[in-house]
Amino acid sequence: MTTRRTFLVHSTGLLALAGAASLFPACASVVRGDFTTTSQNDTPPGLDAVALAMLELASLAPSSHNVQPWLIRYPDARHWSLETDARRRLPVVDPDGREMWLSLGAFLENLDNAARNRGLRLHTRCGGSLADGKVLLDLAKDSVQPGMPDAVLRARRTVRKGLLNTALTTAHVHALLDGIDGARFVAAGSPDAARIAEAVAASTEQQNARRDAMRELSEWIHWSNREAAARRDGLTPASMDITGVGGLVVRTFFSKESVTSPSFARKGNAMVREQVGQGGGWLLVAAIAPDSLADTLDAGRRFERLALRACRLGIAVHPMSQPLEEEPWSSELTTALGGNALHFLLRVGYVEKYPEPVSLRRPVRDFAIPA
Repeated sequence: MTTRRTFLVHSTGLLALAGAASLFPACASVVRGDFTTTSQNDTPPGLDAVALAMLELASLAPSSHNVQPWLIRYPDARHWSLETDARRRLPVVDPDGREMWLSLGAFLENLDNAARNRGLRLHTRCGGSLADGKVLLDLAKDSVQPGMPDAVLRARRTVRKGLLNTALTTAHVHALLDGIDGARFVAAGSPDAARIAEAVAASTEQQNARRDAMRELSEWIHWSNREAAARRDGLTPASMDITGVGGLVVRTFFSKESVTSPSFARKGNAMVREQVGQGGGWLLVAAIAPDSLADTLDAGRRFERLALRACRLGIAVHPMSQPLEEEPWSSELTTALGGNALHFLLRVGYVEKYPEPVSLRRPVRDFAIPA
């Protein structure tokens, strides 16, 4: 859920290349709307239409680099096991798997909302550690309050650009934080906001200087439409907000090697420096019981609850987790902000218009396996 992958594409060299844009196909970057939901013929065996719809909605949860690390095993349509998919690990920036489990928490929050919208109660039991954990899920008919509407689950997205330097209203801050433990708001212009912004910028520069981190990132950026459509995960030009002529240029000329170049890192650093000066402030999500699997899952759920509320209010949310992945910033921020270890740093702000979701998602058959 980090943003080191964002960067400026309108440099002098790229604009020169863009002058030849008429020589190349003028297709747009592939986006989520280019794919229909899973057809009946693609339904995994043993899952009915209700289960399929719930899993599709759950899979709209965010994850670092959009790796979509969830794996569902199921004996039947209402009893499932949720695990991390080891093939989708990020061992360089997430060596202990904390961010994977945060993503699974967000997946669970979406699943719970989707279940309640269908008159089902989701029961969860988790066991193990970050290294070998598992969550057992049971769904049963019950009298439940509806969850966040399906339309909001579909509309929520990470918004990196266009955040306005307008103060969030007190009413909106209260609406975001109500009932969410371990969450707090830091207003733009405050000393803590300045401290967070500098930590994000400095940790990004350190991370972008690490060749292993950039090489790992390069494996999850799909520049071409063909690769993006085949994978339906990772980062695409559209999901990184590289559109128009810039999008055409990177789809045509960029490769995995481009990501490990010094110029890519410089553009990323400059973009993040610009971004941290925009928006109405920061939302923080802290650990309540640090280092436990249950708390990490719950933090992911709390984050997604905030993100869904923000989407409904038309407020952009941009996770910027680099300081939590790099020392000394992780320890320093925890001490400076006077609380437990942090799970999320979220830049938030109003936007002129909340944009359509574009990040790709794998079909259910790719992550749901009969037990």
